[in-house]
Amino acid sequence: MVAFVVGAVPILLALQATQPSSASIVGTVRDAETGAPLAGATVAMPDLDRFVLTGADGRYLLRQVAAGPHHVAVRFIGHAPRTLHAIVPQEGQVEINVSLVAQPLRLVPLEVRAPVAVRGVDSDDHPNFPDRATSIAAVLNHPLLAEPDVFQALSGGEVQLRAETPAGIHIRGGASDQTAYLLDGVPVFSPYHAAGVSSAWNPDALSELRIAAAAPSPTNPHSLSGTIAGMTRAPGGSFRAQGSLSTTQARLTADGPLGIAGAGYLISARMGLPGLLAKQGEASYVKGETNDRLAKLEAPAIGGRLRLLVYDDANEIDAAASARTADGTAAAYRRNLFAWRNRSLGADWRGVLSGTGLHIRTWRASSHAGATWFAQPAPMDLTSSRLDEGVQLSLDRRSAGAKTIVGMRLERSGTSYRVRSDSAPRPDWFLGARTAVATAFAEHERELGERTMMRTAVALA
Repeated sequence: MVAFVVGAVPILLALQATQPSSASIVGTVRDAETGAPLAGATVAMPDLDRFVLTGADGRYLLRQVAAGPHHVAVRFIGHAPRTLHAIVPQEGQVEINVSLVAQPLRLVPLEVRAPVAVRGVDSDDHPNFPDRATSIAAVLNHPLLAEPDVFQALSGGEVQLRAETPAGIHIRGGASDQTAYLLDGVPVFSPYHAAGVSSAWNPDALSELRIAAAAPSPTNPHSLSGTIAGMTRAPGGSFRAQGSLSTTQARLTADGPLGIAGAGYLISARMGLPGLLAKQGEASYVKGETNDRLAKLEAPAIGGRLRLLVYDDANEIDAAASARTADGTAAAYRRNLFAWRNRSLGADWRGVLSGTGLHIRTWRASSHAGATWFAQPAPMDLTSSRLDEGVQLSLDRRSAGAKTIVGMRLERSGTSYRVRSDSAPRPDWFLGARTAVATAFAEHERELGERTMMRTAVALA
């Protein structure tokens, strides 16, 4: 009989718990040491699968709790949890105030060790941001570009773009003017169009784009932070032409063979259309023009291959400004004009003489920038120009597992700045300089096993 009564107690309590109840559990959760209320503490009833969070004053309320015995668990991060037993009546309110003792939360130690990456030693270890290249096919299929742009496609990692600057490419934290730009090895001074809207290299005329920044270049000492090199596509065996037209630009590219066996040509032209949709006669609209052109000729010559390159880009921004006379009437509109132009010419010959590769390159790169500023009492013209001319000769010798390059680079750079005023009392201001530099360089690579290569280079300017 006693065993029957003891076994019936849980059943009676369960039946009581299933009956409707209007009882509630209320209370406050505080810090045991300071007495301050703990906001956001969890008060749970695991038997009923219910929980609430305390408010800003540490108070909590659990409504319509079934009558009978229950477990109440209270937790708050940084404090030791507590579990209490409560018997809830059929009706009324049970107040349970809880104090939690502060207990630091111990985290599992997390060790971070940077591996020492040595190229060629471990196939899984690579130096941070190694030199990389991207194909034009990848640029054309870039999902984030409305118009294909070779420079914007390089953004990320060690390459950061600030499109609102004339040459806004920063490599490995270097300044924008520490980046060198080469088009088939020929220097280009400003490869950006007006206000950095787009690059001035037509993607239809290129085949590949490379970033060289992992090590200083002995053959290109101007690139303090890195070099961005674009390679034009090879002329095809038959005539090809492609183009596109959008609200921002129109471009056309054609290539094909010439009469001489093995000779070919490549031409491209692009024109920006920034004011195509602008309202005609709107003086406050910033207007501008952009265009770039490229022509390349390849042909066999003197036992090797000769390549001629001509590149040109032009930019202009017309910033409108209105002036009023002393009586308040509108005067004629005036515009502050900004314009710059770049032109690069290059010739390249490669051949092999007695088992030794011979490479000769010569170039002439120029840049001119000017502004007409409508200052008072008279407009002012501000101009700057740069002209670089050079020639480079290199010899390379290759053998099993080794390559050696030696060469000489001769160049001359000239820069000038001038300020002119339409007002006679103001004198002209001019500053100019010309610098000649001769550089000898040597580079040697040798394989020291299947997974190790040694590369050494030296340059003397």
